[in-house]
Amino acid sequence: MPDLDRRNVVTALALGMASGGCRPAAQSVSRQFFTFATQINVRIDAPTGAAAHAAIDALQADFAIINRDWYAFGDGELGQLNRTLQGTTRATVSPALGKLLAQALVLRDASSGLFDPGIGQVSALWGFDRFDAGDAPTTMPTASALARAIAIRDAGFTVTPADPDWVIETGRPGLVIDVGGIAKGSALQRGASLLQRLGVERALLDAGGDIMTLGRNSGSRFRIGLRDPRATGVSAAVTVLPGEAVMSSGDYARYWVLDGNRYQHIIDPRDGSPVVAAQASTVIHRDPTLADAAATALIVAGSADFLPVCDAMGVDKALLIDNLGIMSTTPAMHERLL
Repeated sequence: MPDLDRRNVVTALALGMASGGCRPAAQSVSRQFFTFATQINVRIDAPTGAAAHAAIDALQADFAIINRDWYAFGDGELGQLNRTLQGTTRATVSPALGKLLAQALVLRDASSGLFDPGIGQVSALWGFDRFDAGDAPTTMPTASALARAIAIRDAGFTVTPADPDWVIETGRPGLVIDVGGIAKGSALQRGASLLQRLGVERALLDAGGDIMTLGRNSGSRFRIGLRDPRATGVSAAVTVLPGEAVMSSGDYARYWVLDGNRYQHIIDPRDGSPVVAAQASTVIHRDPTLADAAATALIVAGSADFLPVCDAMGVDKALLIDNLGIMSTTPAMHERLL
């Protein structure tokens, strides 16, 4: 699936799992594979190498399903839902997708709409449904087209559990639902749960710079590098504990240049324009889906509303690099910086 919202500002500085005193598992296995339009790096400690390889095989297969089914503009379940909603206001989806969409609505409300899963049609008007195909737009979206897309978004949608499928209802036909702002975090959360069910107790999942860690020893630490959004290399690093995720949003990897102007893929839901308030954000939290949505909301909000958005969304470890390159951090995140 094309990128589930962005290439991140975070990169794993050390995929090795530095220990704070716990004895390492019998076998450590590392593997890379490509999905979500990025490289996935997996490091697993398991009792045997065979068990580790089997767990990674299962993870890769599950990510392939997510890659297909959660992309707003593809041929999977969400893409099919969006095509159906162009001509009607009611459709059904699987419980798995229904739960994801319900969670997206909760996070939309928590962010006061700074993260908004209804923004898909606006994103498409800016050409980001075609980004990975290299089909760059040659004209700006018109004000009237943006106004129509925002009006459809504003009509909203609801998600209702039902048996066997969940019901999606929209206020107007034409809605395009895009869960890119939480899909990678949700994928990492689902992947971590899968590995735990398979008996994996310690792992590091790196999805193009978004990180999920697993481990039971509270003395263990992971050192994760923070990539400079305007230069090559690592600008800083943070300490991450087992069971925490590091999710980021950045403006520098997915963008078009038209008539000398740069238009990046993160859309401000309030006016339908590409974000200009900040370059990058990073959130550490035990809930990667929440962290993913918060990272998106923070880069939309910019430095003026940095702390209020953190408080509203319940995240205490966050940083933001604004459009001038100035970094803001919460006190708890400042303590994690190395």
